[in-house]
Amino acid sequence: MLSRRSFVVIAALSVSQASPSLLLAQDYPVRSIRLIVPFPPGGALDTYVRAVHQDLEKELGQPVVVDNVAGAGGAIGAGALIRAKPDGYTVMAGPVQTLSINAAVNSKLTYDPVTQFVPVMQTVMVNYILVVRPSLPIKTVAELIAYAKERPGKLTYATSGTGSAQHMAVALLQARSGIDLLHVPYKGMGPAINDLLAGQVDMTIADIASLMPQVKAGKLRAIAVAGRKRSSQLPDLPTISDTANLADYDAVAWQGIVVPVGTPASAVQRLNSAFNNVQSNPAVVARLTGMGFELVGGSPEAFRQYMAADVGKWKKVAKDYNITAE
Repeated sequence: MLSRRSFVVIAALSVSQASPSLLLAQDYPVRSIRLIVPFPPGGALDTYVRAVHQDLEKELGQPVVVDNVAGAGGAIGAGALIRAKPDGYTVMAGPVQTLSINAAVNSKLTYDPVTQFVPVMQTVMVNYILVVRPSLPIKTVAELIAYAKERPGKLTYATSGTGSAQHMAVALLQARSGIDLLHVPYKGMGPAINDLLAGQVDMTIADIASLMPQVKAGKLRAIAVAGRKRSSQLPDLPTISDTANLADYDAVAWQGIVVPVGTPASAVQRLNSAFNNVQSNPAVVARLTGMGFELVGGSPEAFRQYMAADVGKWKKVAKDYNITAE
């Protein structure tokens, strides 16, 4: 019969020899978590992170340190994530550019989002809208397509640069509708929108937050939402897929949470639960929707499938239109 002392010693040895994943499942997290944001403060991605930050800390019971590691379309921050220890204590919030489009347009990319990241959760989407300068006689996507087909290569569209999410969204529209448009790349959406307002270019597809003030002021005409679903901010605005019979057209600025390959599944599940719970909080829902975000949520597997399909979609568009951004 074991003495009390022997039982305590054996129990202690059992705990010390338990697998790391079992211990993590019991204890994670036990210290602060680094949350990489691979873009500067102030953008849509950083805005989302700041909006959920305090609630996320409460949910996890540990500090969450936001670290803006900006540069190269998110590639520098992505590199920092890959180099981090895969223990659940380094996490990255990424947008479509970093987690999908970069892999499609940059053959020299130093990371592979599909093989080197483990998806945790798709968090939110920011709708894109298609706008034109008001002097154009175009009020629907069908009219835009007809107008462009009569003038191949004449209609111009502004983007924040070659290989940007806006560039890919319009390239996808060309691929699905068979029209020929002329790309005018800028260094950021600010100057692109300024030239659109001045009538120097004809149209763009960009995030609703950037374009809403000009649309409300009547300086730009919004003709469609680029995603599959209508926007809660512009519920009367139809989608591109509905109005032009382009059923497979879908372009949105989605965001998600990822961790390095090798992160224990228990940590991934804990993080997934935390983000889902935060986004189920009515106060957080009101805060995010008020900022123009459409909430997603869901499982790691659902996000894995979505991200892999999205990378494949944009790779085909990049190949078909010879789009490279290196």
